[in-house]
Amino acid sequence: MKISEDPEKTTVAGRKAVYRLLDADGHPFLDLLCLKVEPPPEAGCTLTCYPLEGDNAPVSVTPAQVACLQKEVFLKGQVKEPLCGAAETRAKVQSSLQTLHPRHKRLQEPDSYMVRLTRRFPHCHCHSTFFIQKTLRPWLSLPPGGALRETPPHGHRAPKRQQQQQQLSAS
Repeated sequence: MKISEDPEKTTVAGRKAVYRLLDADGHPFLDLLCLKVEPPPEAGCTLTCYPLEGDNAPVSVTPAQVACLQKEVFLKGQVKEPLCGAAETRAKVQSSLQTLHPRHKRLQEPDSYMVRLTRRFPHCHCHSTFFIQKTLRPWLSLPPGGALRETPPHGHRAPKRQQQQQQLSAS
């Protein structure tokens, strides 16, 4: 987990999966980010999605089709399948852009494309926010060096190299 004073920069540990949800006309309307251990969304089944930020309410959606966007390319440091070239990648991107609904592609006042989270992510986000507020924030508010001790606590010996340095600086 990446820890940051800014909760928006905190990452959630664990492997992820990303799915594109499509409507009955084949237009993508939402990308769903979930943990890899969660079951994938299913076409025709209603699911509740949560916003990336806490401002919006959760929404219930029923996709007509579901496409997995994540493809495992490396496994244990080895390339699992040949990577496609620049021309093939460009063609895939252009084809994907053509499937976007016109309301997302219009030049004036386009609709925002939604990216949402599954129910497990808000839970993880709460824990990371709690950790930041209770552990990291008080530590960050200490003056520089305030958390460090000049001498080891009672009953503990400083490492031998540190003892030698202290003896040299004292003489």
